[in-house]
Amino acid sequence: MQRWPLGTGRHVEMDPDLTVPGRDAARGGARQVLAGELQTIAVPDRQRRERTRQQGAGVGEQGCKMGSMQITRFGHAAILVEASDTRILIDPGVFSSDETFALTGLDAIVVTHQHPDHVDPDRLPALLAGSPDAVLLSDPESAAALDVGEWIPNAEGLETVVKGLTVRGVGAQHAVILPEIPRIANIGVLVTGSGDPTLFHPGDTYEHAPDGVDVLALPLSAPWAKASETVDFVQRVSPSVLFPIHDRTIADVAYGAYWGQVAAHGGVDDVRQLGQSDATTV
Repeated sequence: MQRWPLGTGRHVEMDPDLTVPGRDAARGGARQVLAGELQTIAVPDRQRRERTRQQGAGVGEQGCKMGSMQITRFGHAAILVEASDTRILIDPGVFSSDETFALTGLDAIVVTHQHPDHVDPDRLPALLAGSPDAVLLSDPESAAALDVGEWIPNAEGLETVVKGLTVRGVGAQHAVILPEIPRIANIGVLVTGSGDPTLFHPGDTYEHAPDGVDVLALPLSAPWAKASETVDFVQRVSPSVLFPIHDRTIADVAYGAYWGQVAAHGGVDDVRQLGQSDATTV
């Protein structure tokens, strides 16, 4: 995927009841807000199907906010977050199963950055076709480069309201792989709703440790990471619950060497070793 200059954020409010000329293709009726600015832009809403979802018990006894969030892994960095009658898929990449791209009825699809293990351009059209009303949110470089769908650029501190959940951008750049390799855009996301736990998916970086994280989707292994940095990141975020992502780079026989460090030294009591297609409720 071609690299594009890193964009910047601004205050944007999207009112689902209004229409802006030239933006009829915009999706979903998402509302975006970044404090300190005053500009308002409106996009149309589209009729959505009523959906129901099965809810599980919250984990208030472990320090999370009372509420229910269902999290399903779809391989490597891809997760489906379901809470407050809202379904958000994050980072459907080349290591994700075909079932990922057969999902339908999604309210939002989020891409943290353009690397193919986080977004698969070849299978993306089928995913978008199954959820034609989904809000499409990505880092600014991916938003400019992806040739299917109308993508809304995400940014540090930008909040996008999707039905009952709010997606807040965290950070700006991918972690350093090698000094010789230029850094690309990477916008992690905090996902939360009223009374629901707050989930943090950082994309590909350990740089940021936002406050108030209940559930951490932890990148466990990467060309840009080492075990001591992984554990330090967990300790700085200090979630109530964590589970692994970004782990298709680890052979099964060696998995415990990475996960064991996090479980023993991260300081989190509730660590959930979810497999590539496992689900959990918090």
